[in-house]
Amino acid sequence: SSTTVLYGRCTDGASVPLQPFRSLIGAVVDHAPMALLRQHTEHRGGDLQRIASNLSNRLWAPPPMSGDDATERFQLFEAVADLLRRLAGAGPLVVILDDLHWAEPTALLLLRHLRRALADVPVLLVLSWRDTGEEPTDHLRSALADLEGAGARRVELVGFDDVELSDLVTSITGTITGVAPHVVEDLRAQTAGNPLYAGHFVRHLLESGRVEGGEDGIRFSMDTDADAVVPPNLRDLLWN
Repeated sequence: SSTTVLYGRCTDGASVPLQPFRSLIGAVVDHAPMALLRQHTEHRGGDLQRIASNLSNRLWAPPPMSGDDATERFQLFEAVADLLRRLAGAGPLVVILDDLHWAEPTALLLLRHLRRALADVPVLLVLSWRDTGEEPTDHLRSALADLEGAGARRVELVGFDDVELSDLVTSITGTITGVAPHVVEDLRAQTAGNPLYAGHFVRHLLESGRVEGGEDGIRFSMDTDADAVVPPNLRDLLWN
């Protein structure tokens, strides 16, 4: 059976409850088989409509059950878990949640709920967050501690080292003459070793004619001001 991959991203400054699950669950509702949605609503009713109003576009579902805030939240969490469990029953499921350092509290509570509710089904949770220089919120700390206590594996991503940056330049430029010693220093100064940004930066220099050969290998021609060398779209890429 094929693997289903779901993606949701938190955004800076967002205060919408349960972001990024709204877009993620909305996509599932739009594309899931009708039989699966019918089985879900027969079991959980229409609680999912609190974050996926498009459910009613696919089939009839009763309105969400009413209650106090805690009860309504629990019913919604159970509905999300039920939908993902049924999706995982049709084949392996990968759920990617990006930029958790911007997650609001209810999204992190739902993440912890799913960690428990989906423990016995083939679901892989892939979560990313960045060290922004600020202390993580208590909600994020609790979520990470909960996940690590359940055996989650933490992988710390760092920038490319000098050898990897040199290999990147060689790969993009197609050179076999090597890379001049100062090129790696220039690239690290501009990109801090960020693989995505470094790749885009080298391609930009290549396309703008600022990559040239020399006796000691490939060189960058960056005689102008650094800010002028780096186009705005690349600065925006690193900022985001």
